[in-house]
Amino acid sequence: MKTGKKLSRTIAAALSLAITVTIATPGNTSATLNDNNRGADKLWMAIKQITGVSTIMDTGAHPDDERNSMLAYCLLEKGAETVVVTTTYGAGGQNAIGSEAGFAYSAVRARELQEAVEMIGGELVVLSEEYDNTAVDFGFSKLGEEALAIWDVDKITERMVRAIRTYRPDVIFNSANNVLSEHGQHQATNIITAEAFKKAADPKAYPDQITKEGLRPYQAKKLYDTGTADDHTAKMDYKKYNEILGLTYEQFGQNSRYLHISQSMGKVQDVTANAVSYHKLIQTTLDKKIPDKEEDMFDGIEMTYNDLAANYFKTKDVYRLLNKLQDDADDIVAAYPNYTKVTSATHDMIDDINSGLKTIKNSKLSEEEKYDLTFRLNTKLKQLYKVSEQSSSLIATITPASYEVAKGQSTKVTVQLFNGGNSNIKDLSVKLNTPAGWKVTAPKETTASKINYNSAVKFEYEVSIPKDADYFHPYAKVPMTATVSYKIDGVTAETTIEPNKLFAVMPEYSLQLSPENFVLNTTVSSTTIPVTVGVRSYVTGKTSTTVTLDVPAGWKIEPKQATVEFTGSNQNKTANFTITPPANLKEERFVIKAKATSSNMVSDQTVQVINYDHIGTTYYLYDAALNVQSAKITLPQGLKVGYFDSGKDEVYKYLKQIGMNVTVLGDNDVMYGDLSKFDTIVLGIRAYRDSDALITANNRLLDFVKNGGNLIVNYSQNSAADRWDPSFAPYPLKIGSPTLTWRVVEEDAKVTILDPNNKVFSYPNKIVASDWDGWVQERSIYNISEADPKYTKLISAIDKGSDIVQDGQWLTTNYGKGVYTYTSVVWYRQIQQAMAPGAYRMFVNMLAQKQ
Repeated sequence: MKTGKKLSRTIAAALSLAITVTIATPGNTSATLNDNNRGADKLWMAIKQITGVSTIMDTGAHPDDERNSMLAYCLLEKGAETVVVTTTYGAGGQNAIGSEAGFAYSAVRARELQEAVEMIGGELVVLSEEYDNTAVDFGFSKLGEEALAIWDVDKITERMVRAIRTYRPDVIFNSANNVLSEHGQHQATNIITAEAFKKAADPKAYPDQITKEGLRPYQAKKLYDTGTADDHTAKMDYKKYNEILGLTYEQFGQNSRYLHISQSMGKVQDVTANAVSYHKLIQTTLDKKIPDKEEDMFDGIEMTYNDLAANYFKTKDVYRLLNKLQDDADDIVAAYPNYTKVTSATHDMIDDINSGLKTIKNSKLSEEEKYDLTFRLNTKLKQLYKVSEQSSSLIATITPASYEVAKGQSTKVTVQLFNGGNSNIKDLSVKLNTPAGWKVTAPKETTASKINYNSAVKFEYEVSIPKDADYFHPYAKVPMTATVSYKIDGVTAETTIEPNKLFAVMPEYSLQLSPENFVLNTTVSSTTIPVTVGVRSYVTGKTSTTVTLDVPAGWKIEPKQATVEFTGSNQNKTANFTITPPANLKEERFVIKAKATSSNMVSDQTVQVINYDHIGTTYYLYDAALNVQSAKITLPQGLKVGYFDSGKDEVYKYLKQIGMNVTVLGDNDVMYGDLSKFDTIVLGIRAYRDSDALITANNRLLDFVKNGGNLIVNYSQNSAADRWDPSFAPYPLKIGSPTLTWRVVEEDAKVTILDPNNKVFSYPNKIVASDWDGWVQERSIYNISEADPKYTKLISAIDKGSDIVQDGQWLTTNYGKGVYTYTSVVWYRQIQQAMAPGAYRMFVNMLAQKQ
């Protein structure tokens, strides 16, 4: 397999998705689960961070790879700072809650990851920064070598080395091992982590990080892989109950994992549930040889200020300082839950660290020792600021008048400071932080001498976005924050705050083409392509813009341009066009770009708004274009198709495009409707997961087959969430487990037709070898491992390096007078994303099996 080809197809498919509208789940979609970040439990989490001096780093390939329960235990029981490093944003995953796919889906997973890590109090680093091949999730892979060939390994390693040098973890552990039973991207991340563990300590590795960024070479002390009950060095038991949380660490971690709901993560755990993880020490700088057994991963690591002090017994001033900080931390813990006493003790410790930093600077320690201690204390200082913000009940918010602002536009931004506690908060100042080139007009006063109890002060700013500002990107840092400094008991603390929703820089106009992908069936005479361009204005005031589509030479378009007018922002208008392609097109791909021109500015982006309760609102911006694929697809005459919409694919739309007679079915239709009026019924992917009605009506569907109907069932996962039951099929079918094994991940894997005389390969389209070309990401997923002999297996394929021939991808059987087909071929990716002509021809043939 040519990995470059795979990557280009994956990215091209992701960028040309036809799925552009996401239905928000009910409720307050602007809120997220972590919005309420105050309370006694949140204060306790902040306090626990300052009680310890160690750091542990968890590395994984995708959002949801992090070990949430264990990380919660490390912070709340051990007092360790926790850092999650993730290679990708998971664009190649399967979306369990909606129709976003590709990079649009990575925007969902980015927010899920941010929320999940925030809930457990961790720091987050993601090594993917753009929609490119540096660290792209290109779909499931069985071999680490494939990921290493596609990824920019050196750049990923550089970024992981930067993360290690930035956070200086004592312990690093891999969430997955470099073994064939793991996802190939897990294997590759494991390899990169081991390399970064060594290179972070090498001053010759990525020297710009040292000379230009001010980082230092750093050698972490221990590197772990995952282990088993029979083969491990250390284990972590996190079933302990935490009275302040009212949960065990396992339960708390599962609450965090639930935020990865689009991957069906998180489960309800009983308070008595066992929760142990095993870890195998791979490298260490602490001992000459790796010990057989340890209590946990922190064996030999300085965990407290007293532990650190023991290393500096001969440097008396530093020794006394660290012991004093231990007393300070103990005082803060003892003061809890009295907020006022916690605040006072916290500012005492801040004061001691500030003076202690001078002590370290003037000490006789080596430069490396000074750097390490200074780093650790500065880390504690930032964490103490979080404690102060919580315990003082200083509630600081930053609120833009609009969260969606176009380039070249301005918005008002309000920073409000509220004193909800008994602490005497004085000498407050506010600074608005924006990217270079943004213009900030500050109020006359950006300070306040004090805030009384239950009172607030506000600061109003005007922020102008330059015309060359970067658009919103779901991987990018928040562009606008505010830093608030204040004094309590004469000691300064500060906090940096973000808007409570994403602040997004938009184009002047968003262009939403419908359709975005169009398969032009050349067997249908006089085909024209009607195109509606939805135009949304992000510009304030009365404006107009001219919309055009850039059609290929020889194509006709009416009208040639359309002008739309607006009286304000957040308004939607439409422009309608009819495109007439020339006759006698060969099978070819065309890209027709759209743009809106006004005031010497050109808008050429589609803004996909994505909204879910658990993550709030996010966006995916991409080039506005219509992708046209011409293809010769012979259609069966008079065929009536019912397509049950699972909400997870939109194949029915594309079948309508090519001229098929398709009716979209819902719960009431399968429960009570007249199914006999259809020749064929199709169930969308993972259809049983969210439809009780479909499960109840399954016998009606089997009766439909018995009476002569043609039923096509797309795949389900072998999981409790997907609710697949072998009894749903007329004869037993077993979905393979583990699911990592039962799939064909190479999109160009050679396919063998097992029953070449089957009508599905000849009517109404003759299927040839080239019909398997142009596919993306994978051939099949969640394949059948065991099938009743009554089924006919239609195809087989095998991935490189695998010894399992996958012949459970497409099975069919006669049942009564009709035909039942179960298929785990990823038709939706090939039809919606790749627009692969061969996939269309085969799917149409499936629809026509009873003709």
